Amino acid sequence: MTRTIGIDPGTVSFDVCGLDDGQVFLDTNAALAGICRQPQALIDLLQSARPVDLIVAPSGYGLPLVPIEQFGDQERFLFTLVDERERGRIPVWAGWAR
Repeated sequence: MTRTIGIDPGTVSFDVCGLDDGQVFLDTNAALAGICRQPQALIDLLQSARPVDLIVAPSGYGLPLVPIEQFGDQERFLFTLVDERERGRIPVWAGWAR
């Protein structure tokens, strides 16, 4: 049995879908503006779905999968192509920087 959550950060919303051995247990979306103001809401949603075997988000630009423990500044840059100077000007990054 595998319990997996996929996250699709879109232009207007974050869509989140969870499958438990192929059966949907989570299917929701949150407005991007809301996530930008309160990024903790997405974290709380993911934590409330525990236990989870795998959380998948877009790897972006054909990058390899990276375990979260190894995700650092270099991976963040490659994942988003946003450097430190631009972070405050992009709403979703400004929210995460709080």
